[in-house]
Order: sequence, then structure tokens, then C-alpha cells
Amino acid sequence: MPEAPHAVITPLVTLGLLAGGEGQRVGGADKGLLPFNGEPLIHWTLASAQQQLGQTPTLISANRNQQRYQTFAPSFADDSNHAGPLAGVAALLAQCQTEWLLTLPCDCPKLPPDFGAKLAQFLLNAKAEHVAAVINDGQRNQNAVLLIRKNQQAALLKYLEHGGKAIHKWLASMATSAIVFDNWPAERWNANTVDALQALIDDD
Repeated sequence: MPEAPHAVITPLVTLGLLAGGEGQRVGGADKGLLPFNGEPLIHWTLASAQQQLGQTPTLISANRNQQRYQTFAPSFADDSNHAGPLAGVAALLAQCQTEWLLTLPCDCPKLPPDFGAKLAQFLLNAKAEHVAAVINDGQRNQNAVLLIRKNQQAALLKYLEHGGKAIHKWLASMATSAIVFDNWPAERWNANTVDALQALIDDD
């Protein structure tokens, strides 16, 4: 395991925060801007990521409140008429200037403490055939927490052009690895609903 994961991750990876959803599970609110301990949720997601990854280049995919998101990082809308998170991934890949893109939903304020170390270990061992990796929380894959090579941009655009939306179906078409955190179930770090967000606030 590298002593300094940042040294491995920063030259290779762009962080892409997914904030372009319609907020259906939070009453239509812009999830990334929901308050969490006095700051917008995306503030804590970015802080948690930077603590793990260092000052990695960062982009945001957001379809609303562009000016607010621009205060955190360069922000871009997707152009696929709400085709789901993959549309955001495509928008981020179009702007990515590094070999890999790491996507995180904007509602992940508490990442696993060894997130950066395990990510760096994967990158150190990655071969040419390894084009994607997802986080597994010990129970199932969390496909929106995705490490994808920049060279998969054309394949993703083709998938979207043919009406594809499901991340898991797209990932099934390529060599996808799982990075397992079997002691960090998603409910401990992912605020995907109002109740989940409140539980994280209560646990803080």
C-alpha cells in the first residue's frame, strides 16, 4: 500500500461530482444544496473526497443552480434530457483531462477512511484491460461511485445514443472491477433520501 495515496491519485484522476439529478427522493430539491451541519451537502462531499484524494482536479455535473455549484468547482450541465446519472458521467468525461475519472454522487459526505488508499492500490495494479471499477459496500455495488478511464467516453456516448440509461447494464459490457469496503455499508456515508440525510446528521 502506498504511503501517500495522493501522490498516486492526483496525476491520474479527475474527481467528478454528480449533482444533476431531479431530486425525486428528496421532494424535488437540489440534493447537493441541502443543508448538512451548516453547509450545503456538496461542501461536505467535496471535503471528504479531498481529505482522501488530495487536491485532485474537480468538476461538477449539475443541471440546476449553476452559479452556486461554480463556487465549489467548474460546473457543467449534461445534454441528454435527464437520462440519469450516466448523462452526468458523459458530461464529466467530456471535460476530463486525466487518464481516469472518479465519479461521486453529491450526497456522500462521509467516505470510508481507507477510500483513498484502496483507490490508489487499484490504480497501482491496474492493467490496460482494467477500464472501470465500482465501490462495493459489502452488500452490493454502488455503481455511481465509479472509476472509469477517459478512453471509454465514446463507448458511453454510443450507449446513450441508443437509449441506454442504466449504469449497471453499461458496466456489464466491459471489464469492471469492484473495490470492496465490507465494513462501510452505504447507509453510513450516503445521504440518498431525506431520512438517510437526517440519520447522518444525527450520527455526526
